Amino acid sequence: RLDAWLRASGARPAFDAIEVDAGDEAAIRLWQLRLEQWTGRLLDLVAEAPFAPWRLTDRQLVNEGSPGAPVYRLRFEPMGMPLPDWRGGAVAEILPRHDVVRIASLARGWGLDPEADTADGGTLGQWLATRQLPADAPGTVALADCLRLPPLIPRSYSIASLPAAGAVELLLRRYDGPQGTGVASAWLTGGVAIGETVPLRLRDNPMFQVPGDARPAIFIGNGTGLAGLRALLAERIAAGRNRNWLLFGERSPLHDRPYEDELQAWLAAGQLVRLDRAYSRSEIPGNARYVQDLLREHAKLLAHWVGHGAMLYVCGSAKTMARDVDRCLAEVLGAGAMERMIASGRYRRDVY
Repeated sequence: RLDAWLRASGARPAFDAIEVDAGDEAAIRLWQLRLEQWTGRLLDLVAEAPFAPWRLTDRQLVNEGSPGAPVYRLRFEPMGMPLPDWRGGAVAEILPRHDVVRIASLARGWGLDPEADTADGGTLGQWLATRQLPADAPGTVALADCLRLPPLIPRSYSIASLPAAGAVELLLRRYDGPQGTGVASAWLTGGVAIGETVPLRLRDNPMFQVPGDARPAIFIGNGTGLAGLRALLAERIAAGRNRNWLLFGERSPLHDRPYEDELQAWLAAGQLVRLDRAYSRSEIPGNARYVQDLLREHAKLLAHWVGHGAMLYVCGSAKTMARDVDRCLAEVLGAGAMERMIASGRYRRDVY
């Protein structure tokens, strides 16, 4: 649609569009080549950091009894290298793996031996564990077709910790949908044993960082989005910037309270000015609500904070929470004010 609109508006393509599916390296290299041919210059594109082995040192279920899917708190420490530095808002990218038992069964169903050697020195089962598997493969699959399957794409997770914690900490929900359990979430919440390693790399996220001044900040999120907000809060608190307000939505007030002790300690110390929570499946009749309901309830206070220069940070579900928060903020603050906050960098989101 974008290509059609550009052409209709009079734009002329420098070369035919190149579609990149699932980060296909060959397509990206072709795109770079076309750019070099068009500009007449060799391009020094910034290379992504390589994946490195990080050991899973701890995994805890933090919402036992919740009506929602299980949420785990995971800690990873680097192997054979010092702990790198990162800021609040940074992201951990992990290369997932399929369950080896499932892969072995799948390969045999295709008439293949999962223990067969491949050209890279591993087995077919090891190869398939890192590949995007066809959803509707025929009864038999040729080995050559298996070796052409594209790799699994990395999964990105907001980092909940800062380097002072000595580890990368994630807050991850196990996904169970119509197509089955999510590959990455199933692997990380159960397939990887404590002490085993995963391929992980860190990615900076400069558009989701707190400023280096003491202006107030409002943090809005739901579910595992608390991970990204927690790191931003921890960074501000460590710098002595305490005008912080957290509005957070989850399912059950009895079972969905991650980082409860820490949040209460910040409140008691005055490092968190306000903590408002909404629970969509509250055990108290008639008390179910969402984080956007909190924004409406505290509309005057919200406008007061924004009028005094507050930054707004949103982290969590894009399709539901973030969309509804956008609409609510436009209602409370006005569409013009929202546009000005976006233009000035005072409204930032990390949603998925």
